[in-house]
Amino acid sequence: MELGEVDGAQLVLLPGPFQLERCVPMHHYGSGSALMTMGVERVSFPQGAFLLIQHSLDPTSLDDEQVQASIRNSEVVALLDLEFGGLVVEKLFEGAVNRPGHVVFAPEGPVLLTARPSVTTEHLKSALSTGVAALGSLSTQDRQRLRLMSRWYRRARETLNQVDQFLFLYVAIEVFPASGTSDVPRAVRDFLAQHVFRDVDPSNVKERLMLGRITGLRANIVHDGTSSIAANEQKEFSEKLERLEAVTRECMGLLAGRSYSGSLDKWVRP
Repeated sequence: MELGEVDGAQLVLLPGPFQLERCVPMHHYGSGSALMTMGVERVSFPQGAFLLIQHSLDPTSLDDEQVQASIRNSEVVALLDLEFGGLVVEKLFEGAVNRPGHVVFAPEGPVLLTARPSVTTEHLKSALSTGVAALGSLSTQDRQRLRLMSRWYRRARETLNQVDQFLFLYVAIEVFPASGTSDVPRAVRDFLAQHVFRDVDPSNVKERLMLGRITGLRANIVHDGTSSIAANEQKEFSEKLERLEAVTRECMGLLAGRSYSGSLDKWVRP
């Protein structure tokens, strides 16, 4: 049953069960090699009533149009929830789907393939055992912070949407080491200066890791409604995102009792 149209999006009430098809990346890893092909995945919807919001996207600008479509979806669902609280209770799927006779591969963000040496089962077991043992020595407060921090870090790793990655990683460093303060750049700077870069001026740590500019970008995203990264801003955004992810990993590793891995040296000790 058609419910109408909102900003070019068709709203349909559809009974289940039914299926949709989408294209997904298929990763093939060997020792020191990585390859990606495209596969087709069927998304199954069980019995029930579903709100289907359909957007026709321009294939020449899929990245930005997918972001805008997702925002319009949220707007529609919010309007329904304001009128009928709890009517739309769960999002089962959101993304580009194939149409009869057509296929489309449109990930939410860049897909990065990294070739790396194979890891043996014995190495995995040993690393896991060592890591779990280290967790047992943490205080209750530190263990709780690590759990919450790792939750947001995993969310960042599980999405290809770069804006979402950035926000999730920022929340992670707000949990630690910036817990209890609104001055996130200072808290991160002081933590790294104390535990890693004792020989570097703290102001240089902050500047070279772009901690202040990262916080400024976070404010732009949250308060100014930044929803996507323009092509001419991609390079600068990627530089901040790369640093933020490395900072988050190192802070989380130090909290978990691991030694500093050296990943920040290329910026702080160029």
